[in-house]
Amino acid sequence: MTNFMNPQKIIWGMAAMTAAALAPVPALAATMYTADLDTLNADFGSTASGFATLTLDQPSEFIRTIRVQMTVTGLEDTTSFGGVHVAHIHGQFAGNATRPLFDQGNGPFFEGTGGTPVDSVVPTLANDDVDGDGYLNFIEGRPAYGPVVLNLSSEQQPAPPAGVPPLTQFLTRVGAGEINPAELFPSGTELNLDTTYTFDLSDPDQARQFNNIGPLEKREIVAHGLTVPAAISDPIDAVVAANGGGAPTGVPLGDGRVFRITAPVAAGTIRLVEDNNGESVPEPVSMSLLSASVLAAALGITRRRQTA
Repeated sequence: MTNFMNPQKIIWGMAAMTAAALAPVPALAATMYTADLDTLNADFGSTASGFATLTLDQPSEFIRTIRVQMTVTGLEDTTSFGGVHVAHIHGQFAGNATRPLFDQGNGPFFEGTGGTPVDSVVPTLANDDVDGDGYLNFIEGRPAYGPVVLNLSSEQQPAPPAGVPPLTQFLTRVGAGEINPAELFPSGTELNLDTTYTFDLSDPDQARQFNNIGPLEKREIVAHGLTVPAAISDPIDAVVAANGGGAPTGVPLGDGRVFRITAPVAAGTIRLVEDNNGESVPEPVSMSLLSASVLAAALGITRRRQTA
């Protein structure tokens, strides 16, 4: 008598082997974050707003990645005069907000293993308009959202050495002609970004920068770039110059207006994505889903055989 193997066992075996073959290398599940960017400086014509999704992953023991997917719309069209819109992750550190405004862009948190992070918040005119001109400039925003900890350029920039802020390093490289901001940031009415930033924790500079970026739920995303009246812009440049410079000045457009690449136009707090139980939601693993679909197909075939 012919001995046929149980078809259910065959299908279950195929599903198990497929799942094993497709199983990813063991690693911690990625963690998801989001940020809603709301308009800043609307009284000066800003209509920018946006949304960002951030995925924090640990593909291996010493490697960390942060994928930033972001869209900001309603930006001023700067193509006619070559202006660009930049964006950063900003982060505040313990004790920094009470230091003099022009000292808050640098500090001991850019040395050693990094600083002690504290909550970063969206600045407001009511709390942060120091000079009372109705315009929130980048210096006035520092006590709320802190210094730049990551340039959200389309290509990742090298981790700065100890004692050098990420923004200072970026501006130095621009001044030296090593990079062109127009190739890293947009000039139109939208900012669309999908870049993965990778950090090797065995490198002290990369480890320090990664430490300062986190925890992400204590950080802000800020988009910049707006044309304002010269009567608003010129006093800012005068104050910056009186305090040693170190920041881009406004670009006169010849009509009584000045484009300020540093002008905050939208900002939002990064939030951890949680489920209904308050647990963080991991990034879906495509290979695991594929294995599950194979198993589901196997079960479906088995059921059809049993009911035939």
